[in-house]
Amino acid sequence: MYEILILGFLQEGEKHGYQLKHEADKHLAGICEFSYGSLYPKFKTLEAKGFITSKSSLSEGGQEKIFYQITESGYKYFLDVMTQEKKESFQSAWMTFQVKVLFFEFIEKSLVSTILINAENLLNEHINRLESFLSLSPNLNEYKKDLVVNNLKNLKNNFNWVKSINITAE
Repeated sequence: MYEILILGFLQEGEKHGYQLKHEADKHLAGICEFSYGSLYPKFKTLEAKGFITSKSSLSEGGQEKIFYQITESGYKYFLDVMTQEKKESFQSAWMTFQVKVLFFEFIEKSLVSTILINAENLLNEHINRLESFLSLSPNLNEYKKDLVVNNLKNLKNNFNWVKSINITAE
């Protein structure tokens, strides 16, 4: 997910780490958070692979700032990562999808469609699992049942949201 974030935000132009973290925090509020401690090692890894470049400059206060820029191979890798589907928990997969949505403007509509279809399948699978659980668990106490019903409602809302993106993306 960090790779998608870094390479996606660098699509907009060169940025230094603080700018990139600020953008991520602004757009991902409530979805996920990450620290500088996890961000900078990813910069180093992406740079070592040739996916980004860096250049150093001094700020007005005399502090060194490192600016990062995506390379052509970084853009190709970004496209690969955007369309990858990993075997991961539902929560991780859903969070990764939400991050991918931020960068739909930088990829072809056919890739957007593929990502959306995968998200629909992910949500459908989880909806079916919860509906099955409810039907097979008639003796759930009120609190547990309310929790499952609420989660099911949220999943269906998310599914409808994804469907609405799919309509506008085509």
